[in-house]
Amino acid sequence: MKSKLSSGKNMIKNMTIGTFTTTFFLLVFSFTDIQNMYAGFSNVYSCDSVKTKLVNGNVIDGFGYAVIGAKVKIKGKKEKETLTDSDGNYTIKVNSENDILIFSYPGCITKEIKVGKKEEINVELKIDRGK
Repeated sequence: MKSKLSSGKNMIKNMTIGTFTTTFFLLVFSFTDIQNMYAGFSNVYSCDSVKTKLVNGNVIDGFGYAVIGAKVKIKGKKEKETLTDSDGNYTIKVNSENDILIFSYPGCITKEIKVGKKEEINVELKIDRGK
């Protein structure tokens, strides 16, 4: 009877050690994963490297009329674009003074303007008469 009792104690002891080891491994693994994820994101999205600002303005045609539905996008960033409203107004969020806005509309000459320190950029799109 004593052998069954001692083997039972050893089994419980081994299970406890196994559970502790498994729990410890999961905690360390999880902590390491979190550190790695944070390290990856901190380089890309640190507060110092991303300073967004809103740029707004108005897009008109060569006759001074609002261009409705003109596309305004940041050069090289497909996901960053907007359209002008019924008055030709737009607002877009930029990440850098080096960003370049591209203004386009079918039948008009596309225009590119560097944002710089400007917070308002008004644009006149000329009709593309073909060359």
